Amino acid sequence: MKLERYLPLGMEKKPVIRWLLGGAVLGAAFDLFFFNSYAYAKEALYDWPYLRQLRPGVVMAPFSSLLGYSLYGCVIALLSMIPLALYFWSFHFRGSMSIYTMRRLPRRRELIVRCVTVPALGACLYLLELLVLLFLNFAIYWLCTPKQCLPPFSWAALFGG
Repeated sequence: MKLERYLPLGMEKKPVIRWLLGGAVLGAAFDLFFFNSYAYAKEALYDWPYLRQLRPGVVMAPFSSLLGYSLYGCVIALLSMIPLALYFWSFHFRGSMSIYTMRRLPRRRELIVRCVTVPALGACLYLLELLVLLFLNFAIYWLCTPKQCLPPFSWAALFGG
């Protein structure tokens, strides 16, 4: 798939790729908040002054409370696709003045395709990144927490319950 086919006429693809990669990095960077809160919650399970052993009867914090703001980066990146689509639309009028070419094309929907396709694909990729990070975080929570410290109904915590 050639990216130029789905960009406004005259637009370079490097800034668009940079925008999309920046959103993916933003989502991954915000996910570090989960690892930070998980590390603190896991340290609270142990007696540290003398021996590193589990405290009796201690339960790990629920997954939903540890998740906190860690997926907001993906949501921000997903929402940033709206201004990108508006920028593509305005580029036809200001940047290359290709709106006149677009109106003369036999395919009347070409303007909409060039303005919406890349932002829609970006939004789908950021949604996929959000789901992958969510399940990766839950797998880390489930597999790295000692079994006796997992709260009851841990699977329900995945869905916010």
